[in-house]
Amino acid sequence: MKVLITGASGRIGRALAKGIDARYGLRCADIDVADCGASGWMACDITDPRQAARAAAGMDAVVHLAGHPNSMDWDIMHSINVAGTLTMLRAAADAGVSRFLYASSVHVCGFHPADAMLTQDLPLWPDSPYGVSKAIGETHLRYFAEAYGMTGIAMRICSFRPEPSNSRELATWISEGDMVRLAEACLRADVTGFHAIWGVSANSRANLDDASWQRLGYTPRDNGSDHIARLAANGLDVTSYSEWPLLGGAFVDRARDHQLRTLAI
Repeated sequence: MKVLITGASGRIGRALAKGIDARYGLRCADIDVADCGASGWMACDITDPRQAARAAAGMDAVVHLAGHPNSMDWDIMHSINVAGTLTMLRAAADAGVSRFLYASSVHVCGFHPADAMLTQDLPLWPDSPYGVSKAIGETHLRYFAEAYGMTGIAMRICSFRPEPSNSRELATWISEGDMVRLAEACLRADVTGFHAIWGVSANSRANLDDASWQRLGYTPRDNGSDHIARLAANGLDVTSYSEWPLLGGAFVDRARDHQLRTLAI
């Protein structure tokens, strides 16, 4: 299987480029690859149809990670995350790509309560311009999966960190190893159509009932609860489910603060 990773120089992209099995023919793309220093890397601006087409040419699957990770600016979210993802989807469809993995986010549902059950039918409730852009990306992916016979999988990645850093992340954490396992499961799964899967590790505290884990063959190995003692020793309160009332955590507060400042201008 020939696999294109967009946004490959980001934190998740580098983890996948390093961890995905060697039997995949990898092409790693990002807007700036000057410091990558390895073969198989190419510069690609996903908002440019010609560059997107060049990146997708000859590929069997795309792992689409490219996008702006945390902006609250609507114009940036539209031009990069929304239009850029649509451009990449069109390029993949034109190139005959059969599988498209999309880096969605917990923030597509970030306005739900912090302890909401993460299920297949949890309604989209984005918490920010970023969350809205990811929800639109999921909708575009669902359309392309149906219209072009493409397998589309939205990976709703939660807290990708080297290790949990607060009480909330004891439930929402996904380790580097499990992120690799998630992507590989989605690449290998014998499924068609559109699917969404919650991207967390095997956390004891996770409030999750995701049938896609079994359907797609995702078996995480790491557990956020293994870090409780370390966090407690550092003086953090690990008794609460989350330090924030909503699933999106501190990101919701940032989005609201930004909106208030914007209205005040």
